[in-house]
Amino acid sequence: MFESIIGHEDAKKELTNHIDKKELSHAYIFYGNEGIGKFSLAKEFSKSLLCDELDEYCGNCQSCHLFDGKTHPDFRIIDSEKSIKVQDILEMIDFIIKKPIVSKKKVVIINDSEKLTNEAQNKLLKTFEEPPSYGVIILIVNNPNKIIDTIKSRGYEIEFSVLGDNEVIEFLKHYSEDKELNYSQIAKFSQGSITKAISTLESDRFSQLIDLPNEIFNSIIKNDEYRLLKIVSQVSEIQEILEFMLTWIRDISILKKSRNHENIFNANYFNELQRQSNYFDIEILLRFSDIIENTKKVIGNHVNPVVSLNYCLLKIQEEYYEYSNRRQI
Repeated sequence: MFESIIGHEDAKKELTNHIDKKELSHAYIFYGNEGIGKFSLAKEFSKSLLCDELDEYCGNCQSCHLFDGKTHPDFRIIDSEKSIKVQDILEMIDFIIKKPIVSKKKVVIINDSEKLTNEAQNKLLKTFEEPPSYGVIILIVNNPNKIIDTIKSRGYEIEFSVLGDNEVIEFLKHYSEDKELNYSQIAKFSQGSITKAISTLESDRFSQLIDLPNEIFNSIIKNDEYRLLKIVSQVSEIQEILEFMLTWIRDISILKKSRNHENIFNANYFNELQRQSNYFDIEILLRFSDIIENTKKVIGNHVNPVVSLNYCLLKIQEEYYEYSNRRQI
């Protein structure tokens, strides 16, 4: 069961046991890093619960055909780009309290459950406390601390670990037939996230973007603000640049502690990384990382990405300028 899902063997085994023993919880909480396969497994699990065969989705029954066609009347996904409000939960409750039409179960997946407002969570709690016997609710959440304790105590929690590089590579080889791609490099960059791996894979400028951190940090060392501004003006993949900068900082941090380059992402730039490591200490590298992480959050709050990147690079330049002055004293 769940053969189409790469990795997460413990989670798959646990869910399979619940199905086989018919010891299903009325509510599950799938938690772990973003983009590692929680939602995909939740959908496969839902399909199993709704299948006429019950033990394992057969792919041939009416329920499976409806599920595959995204028209199953006993299945619903709640998702939102912003927040999940009380009205969304009221509609979900109205859906789940009505008896199933096709299957013996009704299943709801609430994706990105950390987006549930406090009011929505409190409204959801009542359904968790008094669920219908045929209902199953699956919460997908990256950070379980965003879910109130009273909900967590009434749900069956399953933790998802990040995927290993080999698992991501296996997925990429099935996803793309482009033999020229460096799957290993993309897997390292994705840090166990399938979503991130796909985004990277589909970026037309991956090979060009990966060169930019070297240019950026050389410009910072040379105090070349003009070059930094020019870099900003030439790119649109702001989030990707920020992620590549973080890998560059991580690699320099590794080289500060050891000259072993087996675990560094930008292995092709080993000499440049080694040279630049002489200009930074761990403290300033951590400061750079904080600036970049804060920039990612600001962009996530819908602030102009180009302006945010511009400010980020100038702030790093300012930090380095002050740092280099202190070193000279």
